Amino acid sequence: MVGASSGANIAAAMNIYDIESGNQWIKQQILLYPVVNMALKETPGYEWSLDEYDIHDNDEIITFIVKSLGIGVHYINKLYAKNVDLKDPLVSPLFASDKTIQQMPPTIIVTAEYDFLRIESEAYGKRLLINGVQTSFFRYLGLDHGFVYKIGISP
Repeated sequence: MVGASSGANIAAAMNIYDIESGNQWIKQQILLYPVVNMALKETPGYEWSLDEYDIHDNDEIITFIVKSLGIGVHYINKLYAKNVDLKDPLVSPLFASDKTIQQMPPTIIVTAEYDFLRIESEAYGKRLLINGVQTSFFRYLGLDHGFVYKIGISP
């Protein structure tokens, strides 16, 4: 199961659904800069902070890029997630139970250094690791959210 950004959210949610329905048909997941916390809430092991990014004091462009997606998620929730429990693991996989997380298939998590979602994506991966799931991380330096779609455009 593979997905990028919101598609990675759907891929992770499908894994949760697959496990909770008793099937476990999905044998691996590859999540490219996944959205795993639509609730925008901190959890044990996840606390968003701009200090987690290597940004020089005078680099307003990078700061804007990092923060802008977070603002966008807030508006996406207002537009599309009305009357939805944003902590439901099928909406925010970061909130899945340990019992479910322990049954996840081997996972690859790909993040971008300057992506607002990097912190939550890596926190999700750490939860998988802590719960015994084979997990690999790849962080692409100098890039921001959606970089896979910019191949051939970005240097």
